Amino acid sequence: MPGFFISNCEKESRLNNCVPEYCIQKDLSNQKFQIKWNTLNKFMNDKCMIEDEQYIVIQDGYLLNKINLFGEYDVSDIKKLIVVMYEREGDTFFRLFRGSFSGAIYDKALDKWIVYTNHVGDHAIFYSVVNNIFYIGSQVNYILESCRVNHTELHFHEAAAYQMLTFGFMEDDSTYASEIKRLRGGKYLYIKDGNVEVKEYHSFFVRECSLAENSEEKWIALIDESFQKAVQMEYDKDKEYGYLHFADLSGGLDSRMNIWVAHTLGIEHLLCCTYCKVDYLDEEIAKEISQYWEDELYFKPLDDCSFLYDIDEIIKMNGGLSLYCGITGGNRMLKNLSVWRYGLEHTGQAGDVVIGSFFKHGTDKERHIPSGKYSERLSDKLNTVYRDSFDDYEIYLFYTRAFNGALCTHLIRNNYTEVASPFLDVDFLELCLSIPSGLRVNHYMYKRWIIEKYPEAAAFRWEKINGLITDSKAKRFIKKLVRRGPYKLKELFQKDFPAYSMNPLDYWVNQKPQVQKFFQKYFEDKMGLVKRMASEELQQDLNDMFAVGSAMEKMMALTVIGAVNFYFGDADHEK
Repeated sequence: MPGFFISNCEKESRLNNCVPEYCIQKDLSNQKFQIKWNTLNKFMNDKCMIEDEQYIVIQDGYLLNKINLFGEYDVSDIKKLIVVMYEREGDTFFRLFRGSFSGAIYDKALDKWIVYTNHVGDHAIFYSVVNNIFYIGSQVNYILESCRVNHTELHFHEAAAYQMLTFGFMEDDSTYASEIKRLRGGKYLYIKDGNVEVKEYHSFFVRECSLAENSEEKWIALIDESFQKAVQMEYDKDKEYGYLHFADLSGGLDSRMNIWVAHTLGIEHLLCCTYCKVDYLDEEIAKEISQYWEDELYFKPLDDCSFLYDIDEIIKMNGGLSLYCGITGGNRMLKNLSVWRYGLEHTGQAGDVVIGSFFKHGTDKERHIPSGKYSERLSDKLNTVYRDSFDDYEIYLFYTRAFNGALCTHLIRNNYTEVASPFLDVDFLELCLSIPSGLRVNHYMYKRWIIEKYPEAAAFRWEKINGLITDSKAKRFIKKLVRRGPYKLKELFQKDFPAYSMNPLDYWVNQKPQVQKFFQKYFEDKMGLVKRMASEELQQDLNDMFAVGSAMEKMMALTVIGAVNFYFGDADHEK
């Protein structure tokens, strides 16, 4: 994702972005540091890169509470806000920011850098420290290019490969280079006297209130009030800059409630975007909802499988840190839109696990504890050190499966525009984590909130059950049997029949020889470097997974192979 780069290295490097026509570049002339900016040319009054006699200030992304903070601290621009807040609030002043942001401040008097990402870490910061030289950047390739120019040697991190082959994303702060790490959400870098420390300014935790403290009706009122506030801030940011509104819309509840509440609050027109297999429920339901609100709808069919060929492009955007096909049609959809006309990409990211839960029955009643893994084939080759560092397993799943996994698509989307989800609002998320888990599992409180506060939204089908959330269990079962039954039978007896899914990868890969040929050629062409860098064990595991794995597992292997070439190939990251 576009952004900034800071280093005390000797030789300069260029910042290469994937979609440079949407970005603006700027360098600060400084005798001690390399300071560069190659930021997305949107929401520019929320950003800055400025130096004065006391400070160097860098801010990227957007702040949803900027106007309120301007009033509270009596300032009129973002640079002044950051300086005043730093002087009053101390090193962790950015804990009071809301939105998707990253930034840095250098205090010249104290010779001290503070570099930060936001609470969920989706506005990425990567860093490396080698022989007292630090490299910090918004994109992995910023660091790769500077390390190459400065002859800093990097080493392949095999544990990252096994995380990809198991989770489909990075479980922890790893990248494919042992020396390069990703800064986790809620943390910041403190650099002083040649030392680089990772410190924490925020962490999420489960703090369940009892039903004696709040009745279900009270919880519903609190959810609605907080969610409306989060949605209002998002769309107000568009209005502040005169941008048009656009939002993701599928057959799920999360994107639906984003646009539904927005319309309820007075937003009159949206461009809604959806992508899936032709005639799947996501398309049908999105059409029904957009027609109800008289919104425009852009539909991107996935049946041509064009997104399966974008391995190198996606890896350059996200550093190979999540499965390259995970965004499905999202990247190509954003390419096709005139995104410069629109503001935030409004999404429902993480909604099902924020108001809902990763669990189906509650942690003490689960038969199969959710792992967040796409594949168990090689899971025994991972240790549990990172998982064991969390006191609460649900919080571990938030930081891995939600923030590292699902939100990794933001590193792709941010090449075109900034991304938002009201479910990721810090205050809303913390509120939901205080709801008793028994009310969150199985979408119990989520559905009650919709039914009581937005009954019209409940009148549209939910893709997950192909029915209404007001349907009884018996009615849902019958509908599921009628709709999915024939597909399941044909899947069992007819191998070339597509699964009933928005994205039937196995069917598409098996039925498209051109995709199979592309996969095979990519594997053979790119495997040479892997053979020179990886252990024999990993090489064999990659060969086996690609040969006999599911379509998803094949693409996990291709992601690893592509990432190794991106990190350690002949400056492939510049192309």
